[in-house]
Amino acid sequence: RPKVAAWPWENHSWEREFVRRAKLLGVKTVGYQHSVVGRQMLNYGPGSNPDGADSLPDHILTAGPATLDRLAGMGVPRQRMRVGGALRFTAPSRATYDPKGPVFVALPFDGDVAHQMIAACRRAGARAFLVRDHPMSPYPFDDTESIKQTDKPLGEQDGLAGVLFTATTVGQEAALAGLPTWRFRPEDRIAMNILPDGLDVPAVSALTLQEALDNPVKPGIVAPETMFASVVMDLWQELLTAHD
Repeated sequence: RPKVAAWPWENHSWEREFVRRAKLLGVKTVGYQHSVVGRQMLNYGPGSNPDGADSLPDHILTAGPATLDRLAGMGVPRQRMRVGGALRFTAPSRATYDPKGPVFVALPFDGDVAHQMIAACRRAGARAFLVRDHPMSPYPFDDTESIKQTDKPLGEQDGLAGVLFTATTVGQEAALAGLPTWRFRPEDRIAMNILPDGLDVPAVSALTLQEALDNPVKPGIVAPETMFASVVMDLWQELLTAHD
């Protein structure tokens, strides 16, 4: 029987029951906010928990101050949260801006939305696109002269005209790198805005993508550490250590 349980926390139903069972067994719980916390992602808040904050982890570590503030706005008790930092973005992306370069397309986990994004790119004329799958949901398609697949993440790209994304942290990374960034809206479902407060980019549809690409706008400057702070190793060590 473990003394401490830690996992990537998103407050889904199974996690709430997991926390309840852990409390009954005297197991300390540590949830890590590893993913995005969009404005519409109300699953993170305790409002839909029948027992409120009782089924939230004992300790919640966030990637940065911005997500801590948003979770607090959703009703997560501040005294239960601390910034734990993120290893994923320890250095800023080296992707640089080139108005004549390709547009990097970060596909989401939703295959239907990925299909719409590829179709929108095909409508965008002679513009060049580099398309990367979501790592959990490969979306196979045939390369064309203007639309090609890439296995390199954004941080390993160079000379991009901008980034098109839907519901993925890549959009946040692109905006923090100062690249023109567009959030794609599918035609048949809500497109969640996953960006934290203070970081806004234009939303586009299949019908407005071409115009947006022809008139790129760079996002405002935001300090990356507000989104992805340095990892606080001493804090992790403290919370992952069992105390009798």
